Amino acid sequence: MTLGEKLKILRCEKQLNTRQLSKIVSVSSSMISKWERDINPPKLSHIKKFADYFNISLEELLNDKIDI
Repeated sequence: MTLGEKLKILRCEKQLNTRQLSKIVSVSSSMISKWERDINPPKLSHIKKFADYFNISLEELLNDKIDI
């Protein structure tokens, strides 16, 4: 599973739209959409914000072998 796929699943589990999640990590909703589609990778600082918000480890978020 890609990082983008995990981000989308996590966002949907929290019942957030891209605009709501974009406010949490201080980026545009179009950037969230690009990350979820694996068009552009997020910076490590944003990945850390995602891990903190979704209460999961960085390893869990970044390792493609671990399902969330």
